[in-house]
Amino acid sequence: MRLPLTYLDGAVVEEVPLDLWRETFEAVGWPDTLLAKRKTLEHSDVLDALHKDELSSGLLLALETLHSLGTEAGREAIASTMSERRVPVDALHTDIGAREFALRLYLGQLADASLADVFARAQTHMQEGGRHWRYNEFLGKESRPLTKLEERKTALLRKVLNHCLESDLGDHVQVEAFEDEGVYVFSVLRSHRTKKPLAVVPGNTARATIAFRPVHGDVIRYEAFVGRLRIAARAASMIEFYRRTFGQILFDDEGFFTGEPVCNLGALQTRGRAALDEHDVLGIGRVRMTECLWERGDRNLIHLRSPDCFRAIQDLGLALNEGELLQAKLKVDIIGASTRPVIVNVRVPSRIEITQRQHEGILEELLQSIGIRNVPVRSPTPFLWSRGFIN
Repeated sequence: MRLPLTYLDGAVVEEVPLDLWRETFEAVGWPDTLLAKRKTLEHSDVLDALHKDELSSGLLLALETLHSLGTEAGREAIASTMSERRVPVDALHTDIGAREFALRLYLGQLADASLADVFARAQTHMQEGGRHWRYNEFLGKESRPLTKLEERKTALLRKVLNHCLESDLGDHVQVEAFEDEGVYVFSVLRSHRTKKPLAVVPGNTARATIAFRPVHGDVIRYEAFVGRLRIAARAASMIEFYRRTFGQILFDDEGFFTGEPVCNLGALQTRGRAALDEHDVLGIGRVRMTECLWERGDRNLIHLRSPDCFRAIQDLGLALNEGELLQAKLKVDIIGASTRPVIVNVRVPSRIEITQRQHEGILEELLQSIGIRNVPVRSPTPFLWSRGFIN
């Protein structure tokens, strides 16, 4: 299976110590390409394996934990849940970062029932909190294959470095790139704006500000068969930069990725609830629209929030076919996967947010089946995907 883009974030991989990666692999199974690297394991090996190998269900859940609970908000959710359930704080290591803390909870709950209870409750808390995984998609003017990958990677590094220097984002940039059957993934590690939090340094009692630049991991994917660019950037201010830059470095055209909108909510306006009920995606249960932003023909904005927006629209006597839906929040039941529904937030023309990253693939199918996420019809183009043609 193709991993959600966020799992290929090199910054997150490096925030986990190698010893903890080894401990995780021992618990859930080593990826095939890492079996011979147990003693020489590097973070780059881990990132490469996440892309290339077939991962066990246990490792997939560990990765989801790393990204959903491995944040400051996730750590607070874990800590408050442990307090509520009267689980001793020293049941986990405490003097460690948020990523490591979350991963140690995942490993601990495999053998400890009290930690398993904390783990389930903390996950529910984060899902209910509505923290979303966000990406933007842009369609190109046409679908084109990509050649000279190494040259593109080098050009991207120069562009990102220059942008960071000009925008006071520091001077640390690292770029990796790989190709998988016509899908090209670029992983960018870069410094961001300086932070100076007030802190206490271990071994000292005095408070002081500590200046540092955080490292952000941005992941960009180009799907050559449909000419689609997906950008998962931690800072929203980088989206437009990446859109223009990838058009330039891939096809010498800054405006290449400005094609037709990727998201369109017209199907919900014309078909109403039937658009959600009549999808053909296996594994999806009930789908409801619980929130929407609607711009009427008179340019007035109406924001609706309801357990069933279609029923509320009917009760209020509103003519949904007038104006345009700008944003819709869908609550999706995944059959057999969780007791908590997945939230999908779609904002036209290009932004999609989801609450549970591991369901990204099936949710894409759902949005396509409904008619929300556009799949462009392209004229046949001769593609030569043999690795011999990728430099």
